[in-house]
This record gives sequence, C-alpha cells and structure tokens, in this order.
Amino acid sequence: WLAFMSPKYRETHWYSTLVKCIGRSGPAFIKWGQWASTRSDIFPVCFCDALSELHADAPSHDWETTRITVEQSLQIPPNTLYD
Repeated sequence: WLAFMSPKYRETHWYSTLVKCIGRSGPAFIKWGQWASTRSDIFPVCFCDALSELHADAPSHDWETTRITVEQSLQIPPNTLYD
C-alpha cells in the first residue's frame, strides 16, 4: 500500500526490493526484467532504471551446478552426459 501511495518510497525502496526478488526468482524472471528494463514506453522510467541492474548484476552459478541440474532433470547417471 505504501508503494502505491508514495512515489518517493516506490523509487527509493520498492523498486530495488522488487529487482532483488526478480533476481532470485530464476532465469525466466530475470530475462523478463531485462526485457522490461528496455520498455520505458510501458513502465515508469525509474522502474526501468532499477530493472537495468539485471543486465550486469544478474545472479550466476558455476558450471558444476548447471551440470548437476541438467543430469538430474534428464534422469541420467552423473558424469555421463558431460565429460
């Protein structure tokens, strides 16, 4: 409610909190945030500026995490798909 009523609160706190939540929600949400940051014709400029952090500061993980996730998703034995 406070974010709706107070533009200053929205610009100083709400947008940055929302960007952090998007960054933790996974790659599809991060990609949406990156796209939305370029659409100042749809969203407020301050919101687009906050979302632009997702271009350079998107969360990342190492290759091992990716390998394990793919192997588990495909239900294959460890270390058989990628050598």
